[in-house]
Amino acid sequence: TGRLSFSPVLVAVVLIAAVLVLQRVLRKRVRPAVLHALWLPAAVILAGVIIFTGTNSASVHSPDDEGRPLDETMMEQLNGLFFAGSWYSQALTSTYEDPRDVDLGQMFYNGSKNRQITPEEYQYIQQQCGFPGIDVMVISPQEMDEALLEVFGLTLEDTHKVGLDQFLYWEETGCYYLVHGDTNAIGITFAEGQTLGEGCLALTYTGYDGTYLVRLRLGQTESDAGHVYIESHQAIDPAYTS
Repeated sequence: TGRLSFSPVLVAVVLIAAVLVLQRVLRKRVRPAVLHALWLPAAVILAGVIIFTGTNSASVHSPDDEGRPLDETMMEQLNGLFFAGSWYSQALTSTYEDPRDVDLGQMFYNGSKNRQITPEEYQYIQQQCGFPGIDVMVISPQEMDEALLEVFGLTLEDTHKVGLDQFLYWEETGCYYLVHGDTNAIGITFAEGQTLGEGCLALTYTGYDGTYLVRLRLGQTESDAGHVYIESHQAIDPAYTS
């Protein structure tokens, strides 16, 4: 924030107008070759503005800017991803050094965000589990893939399937089911963060049972530039980890 920005398009329009005005004023006083030569400095100025603008933008988002505290705007944007019940916050219901080790039973504990269980599904799952009156959660492998791709850049097959055995899989519907009567939805507010270089960020927050470190990675390709992925989630409070 607070940086001056120049639009190359606006500069080009101004330069063209200026050259045309000068040519009109000078056309009866100088040779045609001189009038045409006026375009050369205009082109040089425009090229300089384009180079300056590109360099200025790159310095703001440089992935090699290591150890810089995240500003208030960036912190607000990141905290906005981790609201209660989002897939980002659900991904922090277990700890892991490798995102492939995320506990799927915890991440998908509350089931689908897109649909409710049908009466037929409820009856079948209750018959299988023998817990009458208890809520049944449902989620499809496709929705798991969508959530995992959004948060980690992984599919269900890419993970180590930690916690997947907590679900009951029904081949007829192709969905996973959990039976329980509570929720593990959490919301996260990061206290501070800093850049680690190479497009990575480190942020900390305090949960009800300790302090945690979350490492994030920003997408660097043309298709996912700036997208936030979780790289790891670890407890760092000595009292909790001992």
